[in-house]
Amino acid sequence: MRIALLADMHSNLEERRGLDQLWLLGYTAGYGPRPNECIALLRRYPQIAIAGNHDQTALGRLDTAWFNANAARAEEWTADVLDDVSREYLAGHPEILRQGLWTLVHGTLHNPVFEYLDSPTTAAAHLRAQLEAMRAVGHTYVPLFARPAEDAPVTFQRLEDGAVREIDERVRAVINLDGVGQPSDDDHRSAYALLDDADGVIIFHRIAYDIASTQRDMAEAGLPRPLSERLSVGR
Repeated sequence: MRIALLADMHSNLEERRGLDQLWLLGYTAGYGPRPNECIALLRRYPQIAIAGNHDQTALGRLDTAWFNANAARAEEWTADVLDDVSREYLAGHPEILRQGLWTLVHGTLHNPVFEYLDSPTTAAAHLRAQLEAMRAVGHTYVPLFARPAEDAPVTFQRLEDGAVREIDERVRAVINLDGVGQPSDDDHRSAYALLDDADGVIIFHRIAYDIASTQRDMAEAGLPRPLSERLSVGR
């Protein structure tokens, strides 16, 4: 089975084919100009999905006080334009899912919605609570792979386009994805991972998309200009 792992779409998604299933790691809505269209596209695929903090905010479950002014304005816009089908879809997502060897969570097991997995210390704390061998997360926007060596601290490995990591159920590890719709690691290309469970590997990918079209849509929607400009540089 070929499974695409996607995080931080931010209402900004182009269709890709040849997949058996999607694993969606939160931030499906928020920032971007096409939340309902994005959700309608995702719903065509067999999938499992979890909630992120932008999704929860768009549903009114979290306050926009957590965000800066531009992000708060985008969240308020998203909340206004979400249709009933999209709301029902987002409302059904749990904060944590376990799937075979995998734990799926947007942030960390300590704080599934908000905490950033951005340091060896945070990763080590999470791995101590992780029951399954593998865990996939989003939220942090840095494509990393963390695995502790025996009697040694957790180390972070930066994932470049085409990087392959084996799935070893004997050793716990975390893969931290960058965003599909708003990459923030100085690479403007969309990021995702492809899990091939037959071969026991996960492959990290970057792919170009039509940024200019998305920026035009954001301008027409009246979304904050800085959120549009950052797409060109991946920040």
